[in-house]
Amino acid sequence: MEVLRKTHIPCPRVFIAGDVYGNKGENTVAVRCAQEEGMSEPSARARRIQEVIPGVWRWFVLDDRIDSESDAHAVVEDGRTTLIDPLPVAEAALQRLGPIAAICLTAKCHQRSAWRYRTQFGVKVYAPAGVRPMEEDADVWYRAGDRLPGGLQAIHTPGPEEVHYGFLLAREPGVFFCPDLLMHGKGKGRCCIFSSLFYAGMLSL
Repeated sequence: MEVLRKTHIPCPRVFIAGDVYGNKGENTVAVRCAQEEGMSEPSARARRIQEVIPGVWRWFVLDDRIDSESDAHAVVEDGRTTLIDPLPVAEAALQRLGPIAAICLTAKCHQRSAWRYRTQFGVKVYAPAGVRPMEEDADVWYRAGDRLPGGLQAIHTPGPEEVHYGFLLAREPGVFFCPDLLMHGKGKGRCCIFSSLFYAGMLSL
């Protein structure tokens, strides 16, 4: 929320935190992020998707790359769908979203099915400028504050690594997608944010 306050953006009412990790410490999160980027696409495939709030969809897989659950999302605006950090999903479920218009990535470690879906749907991939080399080049490189397809706005949220972003969907009720930034804290219902320093340390090993 502090990130949003510093950029003078109204605080959204809904936070969608993909890949919320357990409470085994920040080093565990860093290791899992490093493992995830070692192989772009998990072998598991989601069989169904769920509408979280009107126009916002979620699906997940048990990710064999990190031995944990991974989440992906989609935003539908004016009948066109933007995929966010997409994971493999059954074609029948994907068709529920309607025409795919774009793919937006929050970080290098979330390439996942982006390149396969880019080829399949003939759409552009948006990725953060300054990211370390990925498996393929994005079609559009965005920076903090840029407006992206689906009504999303890029918010710089360094966490697992410095070049890492969240996406703000400003339309009511206001949604902030903040993947890989939260882990379960001590005490019931508590979460905490971890630092990019741990991830940077893992990359130097």
